[in-house]
Amino acid sequence: MTVREPIPVHHLRPLPHIYLPPPLVLAMVLKLYGNSQATCTKRVVTILKEKDVTFELHSVDTFKGEQKLPDYLEKQPFGQIPYLVSRSYTIKFRAC
Repeated sequence: MTVREPIPVHHLRPLPHIYLPPPLVLAMVLKLYGNSQATCTKRVVTILKEKDVTFELHSVDTFKGEQKLPDYLEKQPFGQIPYLVSRSYTIKFRAC
């Protein structure tokens, strides 16, 4: 059995520098429109909390019919809750 001699330092090449970007951090806050007592809204809130997503809950009073007002229907044409808004997209839940 032969013993290997160590490689001289001057024969080693430096490793190329590999740049790893920092992990993507979402600085945006999602806006969740819904009734805090509604089951569908509670489902969405539960998932957002489990995934540690920051969000703002904007209350929609369904007993007063706020989901059927014209300004709400511009945002959510189905007149249903909940719906989720970010800067770049809107998620409208049709059947929760």
